[in-house]
Amino acid sequence: MVLEFLAYHAGGEFTALVNGLPVFASVQIVTADFFNVFGASPVAGRVWTGQDRDAPVAVVSHARALPHFAGLDSAVGKTIAVAGRSVEILGVMRTGFRYPGTTDIWVPSTMIPETPSRGAHNYTVVGRLKAGVGIEEARTELLRPTGGLFVGPPLS
Repeated sequence: MVLEFLAYHAGGEFTALVNGLPVFASVQIVTADFFNVFGASPVAGRVWTGQDRDAPVAVVSHARALPHFAGLDSAVGKTIAVAGRSVEILGVMRTGFRYPGTTDIWVPSTMIPETPSRGAHNYTVVGRLKAGVGIEEARTELLRPTGGLFVGPPLS
């Protein structure tokens, strides 16, 4: 495999409750290696690990945390509601990291049940190349019919 990390994300605008007040927020569900793909680490707290996989947790953007909490460190451990679920803030991302777009809140993809339908997913996949792998080598491997990414019959 030519990728060091592979992740997916999906999301949109949701109403979140922050300090008991409703706010519109751009929320993304992301897989465990999402932050690793970008080499992104929080300025306060941490991102979730495999141990947190099924826990109701979140990471918030610097831009979302700053106006709603007394300080970045004080946001960590607070509970907010996202899409009707209470989640604990584990970390606050560094200034400027809001991928995709202007994301305010990231939650683990495990918070949303997977659908068995292979055609109903609207995810964006992102990856990080392993050191020393060139773009042409990656393109060749990832575009092969099996490329290590596809399992089962093609979608019809």
